[in-house]
Amino acid sequence: MLRGLCELWGIRPDFRELEKLAASLGSDVPFLLRPGTAVARGRGEVLKYVDWPFDVWYVLVYPGFGVSTRWAYGQVGKTPLTSGREYFNLVSLLENGIPLPEDFWGILENDFELVVEKEYPQVRWIKRRLGEEGSLIALLSGSGSTVFGVFSGRDKAKEAAGDIKKEGFWTVVCRPVEFLEV
Repeated sequence: MLRGLCELWGIRPDFRELEKLAASLGSDVPFLLRPGTAVARGRGEVLKYVDWPFDVWYVLVYPGFGVSTRWAYGQVGKTPLTSGREYFNLVSLLENGIPLPEDFWGILENDFELVVEKEYPQVRWIKRRLGEEGSLIALLSGSGSTVFGVFSGRDKAKEAAGDIKKEGFWTVVCRPVEFLEV
């Protein structure tokens, strides 16, 4: 949105100033200023862009309801949390340009899933359906409610999205974008 407004108004602010403005709007807003893959630190405002070595497609599934971020964070700690050890090893590999292991997808997890799935069983159902459709992994995005599945090809992703859409859910197929100089 910020980049779009700058384009609309014909202004070219210093990118670091734009990042500061974005951070003042929300911790994770700077992440949205550029395409590409980034490792976030702090509250999400410290970013390091890395190469994403996978040619994959995503299916996003919105179940038709939202999950309050405040509620979700309030639930954290009521269920066991992951150690994050595998995640930090993964981040180190990405930051250093080291090839990721073949079982990479199995490392990914989201601590919000247990509490969100308990309150909203549709989320568990969507994850299961994405798996049945052949996703490499299916996870809750952030605190929810959107779920994403990762697919190795566009055709398979489109087929999965179409099948799940027939069951009454909003779906979209997308893929990561290349890093573009701002």
